[in-house]
Amino acid sequence: MILSDKDIIKYFTAGKSLVVPFAGDKQVTKGISWGLSSAGYDIRIADKWITFNNPYSLKSASIIDTHDFSNLPSTTREIIQESLVIKPGETVLGVSVEYFNIPSGLMGICVGRSTLARLGILVNTTPLEPGWSGFLTIEITNLNRNRSIRIHANEGIAQVLFMQTSSLVQNIYGATGQGQYQNQAAHPVLPTSPKRGY
Repeated sequence: MILSDKDIIKYFTAGKSLVVPFAGDKQVTKGISWGLSSAGYDIRIADKWITFNNPYSLKSASIIDTHDFSNLPSTTREIIQESLVIKPGETVLGVSVEYFNIPSGLMGICVGRSTLARLGILVNTTPLEPGWSGFLTIEITNLNRNRSIRIHANEGIAQVLFMQTSSLVQNIYGATGQGQYQNQAAHPVLPTSPKRGY
């Protein structure tokens, strides 16, 4: 069952900090809105980004091997700025303004916003496992073939849907040291080489 706005507010008023900071209704400044929606929470993108260097400009091999991510830092750069132009076909990593604390009886699913999707921006669908906490790394791709898109920090980027699990989960994320992305900091996090199945 997906939580409604009323149920999300109940978690907040009961002192369970699903989302921090929490805005109890839609917030709009200049661009894309954020805050509580009818059945989810619209999150913002912060001003910290990781971009991938052009693989054709690299002297080393441009292949990323899913068994070994150790060469990723040398092919990326971290930047802090209020907006970012994403080139056609480019993928960047961002991070949420909001901090999440998912209890063992809930799971979150991060999905893209319709307004951005209609421009060609794809935000990867990402699970927020029961027991996970941290700032959410957000994967963003410009699907356009010939148009760049500028996105702005501190505006809406995605929506998180909260769902109740059928029972309390047995394997809580991070409880036995198996959650490699537990307690993510307030900056985008590159993938770590798979070791424990999470």
